[in-house]
Amino acid sequence: MPSESARLQNLPRVIDKTESGLALHQSIAHIMAIILTYTLTEIEIARLQENVQKVSETLSAKKDKLDSLLLEVVLVPFSHTYFGGSKSFEVDVRPILDAMLDYLNKHHDMKFAYDDVRSFERWWSGLTDSSREVVKRLIETRQLELVSGSGASGGVNSHYFGAIMEAMEGDEFLVNHLNYRPSTYLSLNKLSLNPIKSLIAKKSSLTRSVIQHVNDHVKSHFAKSNRLEFYWKQLFTGDTDQNSVITHVLPYRDYDPAHSCGPDPQVCCQFDFRRANEQNCGDNSNSKIDESNIIQRARILADQYRKKSKLFKTNILLIPHGGDFRYGSDEFQRQHENYAKLFAQINNDKSLQMHVRIGTFRDYFGLMDAKGRNSLIPAIRGDFYTFASQKDHDYNGFYTGRPLIAHFDRILARYVRSADIGFSLANRKSKTSDDPWIGRMFYGQLVEARKILAQIQDYGISNIDSGSIQEFEAKVIKAIDETQKIIASAYSYLRLISNAETSKVISVEHYITGTNIPENVIVNVGDTIVVENSLGRPRNELICIYVSTILARVNDGKTLQQIEPVVIFSDDGTVSIDSSKYRLCFRAEKLPAFTLARFKLGPIRKNGNIATIQASKPIKMPSNFTGVIMKPFDGDVKLGNVKLSAEFDAKSGLLKSVKFANREQAELVDISFVEYDIAVLNFSNAKETVLVPSGQAKPISMDSGAYAVVKGPVRSYVIVKGLNELKLLHEVSLEADATNLRIRNVIGSGRTVKSEVAMRMRTNFTKTDRFFTEVNGYQVGFDPWHQLYNEILKFQFVYRKRFPNLPIHSNFYPMTSAAYLEGGFRLTLLGRQSLGAASLEPGLLDVILGRRTSDNAKSIQNRNSFPSESHFRLVIEHFISESPPKPLYDTIGLHSLQTSALATNFEYPPIVMAGIFTSFLQTPVIKIRGKKQLSDPDSGLAFPLPCDIHPVALRTMSRPTNYSNQSDPTTLPKNFIAFTLRRVRLDTRFESKKHHGCAFFVNNSLPLDFLFSESFEASHTSSLTGLYAELDTEIYSLTLLPNDLKTVLFRF
Repeated sequence: MPSESARLQNLPRVIDKTESGLALHQSIAHIMAIILTYTLTEIEIARLQENVQKVSETLSAKKDKLDSLLLEVVLVPFSHTYFGGSKSFEVDVRPILDAMLDYLNKHHDMKFAYDDVRSFERWWSGLTDSSREVVKRLIETRQLELVSGSGASGGVNSHYFGAIMEAMEGDEFLVNHLNYRPSTYLSLNKLSLNPIKSLIAKKSSLTRSVIQHVNDHVKSHFAKSNRLEFYWKQLFTGDTDQNSVITHVLPYRDYDPAHSCGPDPQVCCQFDFRRANEQNCGDNSNSKIDESNIIQRARILADQYRKKSKLFKTNILLIPHGGDFRYGSDEFQRQHENYAKLFAQINNDKSLQMHVRIGTFRDYFGLMDAKGRNSLIPAIRGDFYTFASQKDHDYNGFYTGRPLIAHFDRILARYVRSADIGFSLANRKSKTSDDPWIGRMFYGQLVEARKILAQIQDYGISNIDSGSIQEFEAKVIKAIDETQKIIASAYSYLRLISNAETSKVISVEHYITGTNIPENVIVNVGDTIVVENSLGRPRNELICIYVSTILARVNDGKTLQQIEPVVIFSDDGTVSIDSSKYRLCFRAEKLPAFTLARFKLGPIRKNGNIATIQASKPIKMPSNFTGVIMKPFDGDVKLGNVKLSAEFDAKSGLLKSVKFANREQAELVDISFVEYDIAVLNFSNAKETVLVPSGQAKPISMDSGAYAVVKGPVRSYVIVKGLNELKLLHEVSLEADATNLRIRNVIGSGRTVKSEVAMRMRTNFTKTDRFFTEVNGYQVGFDPWHQLYNEILKFQFVYRKRFPNLPIHSNFYPMTSAAYLEGGFRLTLLGRQSLGAASLEPGLLDVILGRRTSDNAKSIQNRNSFPSESHFRLVIEHFISESPPKPLYDTIGLHSLQTSALATNFEYPPIVMAGIFTSFLQTPVIKIRGKKQLSDPDSGLAFPLPCDIHPVALRTMSRPTNYSNQSDPTTLPKNFIAFTLRRVRLDTRFESKKHHGCAFFVNNSLPLDFLFSESFEASHTSSLTGLYAELDTEIYSLTLLPNDLKTVLFRF
């Protein structure tokens, strides 16, 4: 087997043979960048001394054919802003946009690019009609470019649903109010990048991107081979360009003017004219350009441009000129006046062979198109984890920290998605019904909830001041409350049953600020429980609610159910039973797709199926509390059903092994908890973005704590409370007939030591195991190069290679929704929140549950020390054969049928509501028509979707918003619904053959005519976010290939 270095030495010969036109990015040469990137990592990239600046200087000394060509330079003035609370907008953002409007209107040769559409909309809402017309003219004449419809700093570890909804919300504003469709995607503050974001951009009809945060040493390698511009391709597209985006990597360490014009920051800083009279940059300061210095200064600037151009393959050069919150006050005038003089001098000096101008990103890429230079650009596949700008500072803390907000992101996404589905179905029905739907009045609240979801995608949200983050948490909770009302109203209307009854309908989950752990409402006997299924297929789900009496049950005579005690642990380890409530758990079978089922809660005369309880310590029973069956503790801690048994350590109560009934041998699955102490850093600067453990993880002992074992016919569980300042609560449960385990962890408040707390899973895999993490919750995969190199990055799950020679933190990767280890069997951990994961040795999986830190003068202490909850599902799968075949493509990881179904079930659990009254949540009166058909209602779909088709979103499109009342803008729905669908690719090497109540897609074509229970007037093709739609052409079916992601528009 040839060594890695030997294989890499052969690659330049391939490049030499294919260095012409588009053939280049169809060759093996494109993959060299990815292989070399991780080869560099393997030999410890932190030891490399040559950065991009030095590469520029080295290359500038060499002559090449581009030296004889005219260098075309486009300087792009821009400002990058991001979420920072209300004060930040008024102080830091509004002055920029006001200055832009005034200056560009008066100076038609000045241009500007802006990348935060959320802030732009807020600013737009307060403009006069005349000012809005000026903005439209600036866009039409291409003086102003709005870069992408999504926010400026969407999190790289956010779920793809949130990323799509963020882009859709921004794009809809741009089309509705400006008739503008962006073509460029700008990514400056995303700390590490992956192809899913570029896929969403391309599917949204954005064809170009500019990115910044790529590891410095990766940039150096790309620079040496002139690969800082490339087609960023998806691994599953093969040789086609269908899903590739032309990508420009900003080469230097930062994107401010000092790091943009060329390799020397001291020189470039001198041409940042905002800094005039503020600070000095070298000997020449930032003095104004005049007749006395213009020739010398123009030549110095042109020299930097020429040196920077050596990093690229073409004679067209991009010079971004801006930064965070730039171009407020008089900066427009300073920059424009001085650069106008400099550019006139450079253009007139024929010896410089240079043509420079002020433009936009669109101008730059348009020039590349016009000159035919895109044919020279290579292509790469893969991602850019992890970003590092200096030694030992890997910027992956952002996907291990902020667990509170990360969990709220997914909670809100679940409610927004369900509210969108319910609203769309009800609004469609109301058009042809004589009975109007009052729920249409809630559309403005739905739009606001969408905006909050878009805002929460910003990774920087955890670094704003504590007052603003608390204000934002309150907005998130309000958005959840509003979507709950919409869901209740929509499905009440859809039932259209006579004999109206009136009640208050609320969710059984109620959230408050400071924790993502819901307060569960007690449901009273006589109430109706409503269970909503937002998936495209029927499902079976375990539903648990709190009730006030042990004599409560679901009254249908068929539902499998149990009553169980609610276990409470005190800080000293005492085990007690909650005297105020019980937990009622029942199986909701065959919940129909896109609708709800209703269950009546009634009384019984004698105790029904009551779960038993035993504990490692004496149980403190409240007085006059009866009905709970307590068993003496016998030290045998096992959970089991007919398919699976799980064994736990008698001392700690933690999981030790899992055994399937059809297999002789148990599989080692050892769960423990560890913490990584955080190295001493200046956290006021590093904030939450840097993860630097000071050493190996230290075990967190749970032996001195207490645990309880609860067993019943519907579910059984072990719940453990650790006696440490983390106040760690850990629960593992097994449902009847399930082949997987549920895991719930809660980290309490009060921790002051800086540390990263992790759940550790250990198996008996050997060194042959493989570690994969799923990126952005999206499943894709295909790599035609797998026969040549099996260490190229993979995708849907991305293969993560261990690098023992690198620091610990360099081996942590984002785990948006799943990770797995594969050896003698596959261990998959599904998650419902974005976290970080690592496999530091064979058979080991560490998942960071949360960061516990002291105050960093911002918001870390305030938001990271609150109680935080995380949920997982642990799935063990065996191969069909003892000698399993190799994966279909060795360079990718795929879900099995079982984990694919479980993943969507887990990501979107049923929303449960009940007709009850509470004192803490006021809801409007909602009429529920009638009492008939309390279960098995009609589905919103005419037939279930195939197993491998997931309905990402069913979203009503919006009319332009009326901002006349800025405190309460009005948005009305259009008669268009966007239906976004994703087709997954599955790994078929596993034993699970169960189809989970659905059939497989057979001919790649989904009929649209009778897809829904209510018919539509027409259906049309659309880009992913609705930017482009072919409304003049009707379609009757939708072609979906494996790994496809498409949106279709329905008109009614």
